[in-house]
Amino acid sequence: MAKTYNCIVVLNKDKTAALFCLRRNDPYKGLYNFVGGKVEPGETSETAAYRELEEETGLTGQEIRLFRLMDLRYYRQGFTLEIYVGMLQADAVLREEKNPLFWLPLTEDFTDRARFAGEQNIAHIMNAALEYPLPDTGSLHTGGKRPDNRVTVIRAAILDVSAGPVDFASLRAGSLPMRDITLSYGGDALNEAVILKRLGSDVELVSKTGADRAGDQILEFLRAEGIGHRGVSRDPALRTSVNIVLVDRRGERYFLTSPEGSLRRLEAKDILPFLDTAADIVSFTGMFVSPLLTIPAMTGIFERIRRVPGRILAADMTKAKRGERLQDLEPMLRYVDYIFPNEAEIALLTGVEDPRKNAELLVRAGVRCAVIKRGGKGCLVCDGDTLEEIPAYPVSSAVDSTGAGDAFVAGFLRGLQSGYTARECAVLGNAAASCVVECMGATEGFRSAEQAYKRFEEMRARLGK
Repeated sequence: MAKTYNCIVVLNKDKTAALFCLRRNDPYKGLYNFVGGKVEPGETSETAAYRELEEETGLTGQEIRLFRLMDLRYYRQGFTLEIYVGMLQADAVLREEKNPLFWLPLTEDFTDRARFAGEQNIAHIMNAALEYPLPDTGSLHTGGKRPDNRVTVIRAAILDVSAGPVDFASLRAGSLPMRDITLSYGGDALNEAVILKRLGSDVELVSKTGADRAGDQILEFLRAEGIGHRGVSRDPALRTSVNIVLVDRRGERYFLTSPEGSLRRLEAKDILPFLDTAADIVSFTGMFVSPLLTIPAMTGIFERIRRVPGRILAADMTKAKRGERLQDLEPMLRYVDYIFPNEAEIALLTGVEDPRKNAELLVRAGVRCAVIKRGGKGCLVCDGDTLEEIPAYPVSSAVDSTGAGDAFVAGFLRGLQSGYTARECAVLGNAAASCVVECMGATEGFRSAEQAYKRFEEMRARLGK
């Protein structure tokens, strides 16, 4: 398999000097080179660039935003070199790893083979980097502007065995024929990651599986989909969860799950190591699923996510299982930008049936924007100043609603990346969800981004831009 490496051009805040390391070992011992390293299996390109930058210099996304400049493909040697460029927005303290670091003026002769590595490629890269139109990005990746193309999605990756349509009145001992029985990949985080990737985002998953064949299948699927899985831990003491999903004639789902599987064993220690290099948008997809992720534990995770200024935190949930009330969640909700409960989930927390009132209660509890998913009725979007109902995209037949909520969130977050308004994000979310419900399985119905965007444009035109 071809290997991939990266080089990172770091310019100072005045754009008068570039950062180099002086190589202590071969290749290029004693010569100046850019910082960088190897893209590890399961890493996205951008995640690897930020990781290598922090490891070799101490710089993080808080000091610099990186842009992918170009790729150099070395066919004879069998590797690809990805080139990134970024400019510091303020003076920063460097932390050397093993190679000394130096700021060299841009007036240097970068073609000098006696001083610079790369057989004069450094000169070519520097010329391209200096011509790149670096934006004024503020103090972080986003600089308060549109997020980058990455999303980090946190929680479950499992297998689903779906059967339907089930006539529960006919269930009895013996055999009952089903029109559809499918084995598919599922879990709230995996579903959301797949739809985000198919919509065009660069996605990394943080999750946990067993070190078993089911876990191997999930990793193989993530590789095939192009989803970063460096954050997926493998626990030999666990079984990867396999859910049985029974779907009735209305497309509603009934789950059979094991409390001992990986679905319910994710904990803070599986998540925290990956947060410093997480994306501009982090989606925590399943509050109340794992009993190890208590309210204090989730509060700590959310606080850690939001330590990076400008980072967006989205959170989804299932039904509370221990009698939690909305006021119990307030310590962690103040870190949440967007929250996506359905009508039943939020009503269980508040004791209030009115979804409009519940959206307002979430905003009062500290959430920046509350989005209430309403199935075939669409959704409600409330940001404190406005509250709007967004209708669902009409489908001829809802075969299976598994994964519809996850697809909605994926569409909404992709809209945020695209600079859409909250209203437009909700329309794209509804469009994505409508694709999913038309066949069995959580993601099988989402065949292309074009399919979702066509429905998005139809609904946006119908509602008025």
